[in-house]
Amino acid sequence: MKIRFVAVLAAVGALAVVGPGRLGAQSAAAPTGSIVAFSSIPWGSSEAAVVARAGRPPVIQSVRGLKALAYTEELLGQTVTTLYVIHPQHGLIAGGYSAPYTYGNSCWEIYSSFKAAIMARYPNLMPDVTESNESRSLDMCAAVGIHRATAIITWNDPVNGARAYVQIKDDPREVQTMYVSAQGLRDFGTISEGEVRDRF
Repeated sequence: MKIRFVAVLAAVGALAVVGPGRLGAQSAAAPTGSIVAFSSIPWGSSEAAVVARAGRPPVIQSVRGLKALAYTEELLGQTVTTLYVIHPQHGLIAGGYSAPYTYGNSCWEIYSSFKAAIMARYPNLMPDVTESNESRSLDMCAAVGIHRATAIITWNDPVNGARAYVQIKDDPREVQTMYVSAQGLRDFGTISEGEVRDRF
């Protein structure tokens, strides 16, 4: 199993910088429909708690002080890489699924199924949607491949500042679904700021 954790960090780091929403404190007693966990594991859970629930991960990767536990599983009819992102002090701060797509309409079908699942799980959260195809002759998947189309939908939780998104990516060719806690958005923002400070 190959994971591109650095690419995930970059994508989530960009999400943390653009439109941070309300990054309030998370509440354990958040109302139904609030994003308080990933894969039913509460934000802030320890690595041991994640492993107790998900099993021993076949791949563990560490980047910039964060640890990613990666698993392969079947979800919504797709073989996905499931990623749990653990901060050394803050515990579980993010998690997601990467589902590779092939050709034809596969990217849009996968994107639509993950989008529908999140909409059904969080019906009270109104998403921000950017779905556009500038190519008149190509389907969405082919247009994404030549950077002429975009598909991303983002849910911001106004109660606790957590965020979820689904996006069609072209390098690698996958549909990426991520959930990030408010603490995770702060942590990813700090990592991005530190990288700019250290490298530029």
